Amino acid sequence: MLRITRDGAVATRPTCSTGTVSVLDLDHRKLVTVIQAAPRTQRIALSADDHWAFTADQTALRLVVIDTSTNPVVARFRFQGSGRSPGDSRRRWLLAAIPR
Repeated sequence: MLRITRDGAVATRPTCSTGTVSVLDLDHRKLVTVIQAAPRTQRIALSADDHWAFTADQTALRLVVIDTSTNPVVARFRFQGSGRSPGDSRRRWLLAAIPR
């Protein structure tokens, strides 16, 4: 699970077991930061403009929103049901698999 910005400069990667999201500078091949997003995360998605990263908090059934320009968690939205796996649509929508 890895998402790369359209310019190819930055990658975001969740670590499910630790609930963190790593931000990687691909041009300089270095770790920028590690964000504590949730106790346990699942998948990662980017908004069409690469300004937001989304991951699923698997312990509280919430969508976690990260501002990619400064890297803090800026919002959490509760799913109706067992939400997981946000995915890029590269348009104006965020896709999320919700089994029920």
